[in-house]
Amino acid sequence: MEESIGTYVKDLKNEVSTYVDLKLEYTKLVTYEKIAKVSAASVSFLLIGLFAFFAFFFLSFAAGFYIGQVTGSDALGFGIITIVYILLLFIVIAIRKKYMEAVIIEKVIEALMEDDNERQSNEQSDPTAN
Repeated sequence: MEESIGTYVKDLKNEVSTYVDLKLEYTKLVTYEKIAKVSAASVSFLLIGLFAFFAFFFLSFAAGFYIGQVTGSDALGFGIITIVYILLLFIVIAIRKKYMEAVIIEKVIEALMEDDNERQSNEQSDPTAN
């Protein structure tokens, strides 16, 4: 009887140890997946931002030269474009906390929680998934 209890306790210890190791490995994999998704989204946004920057950069030159032709002074044309960008800078600085940062934080959390919600619904529908 004592041997069977000792064997049972030893087997239970091994099972718990295996479970903890597997759960730790699963948590690592979930973390790696989330880091990969955030990294991929960041690279995508950086590329989009880079192309948008170049588009606005060249459009700004075109607008500067056009306004320069209309006013008869390239310096005045580029000065007007510069003033427009300075005004946009102040507007962005004024609204960044309320609108921009809040939206970005919300979207990142939403993307990370979306995976958790999918996993939970899959685990509830298939309890043998773990």
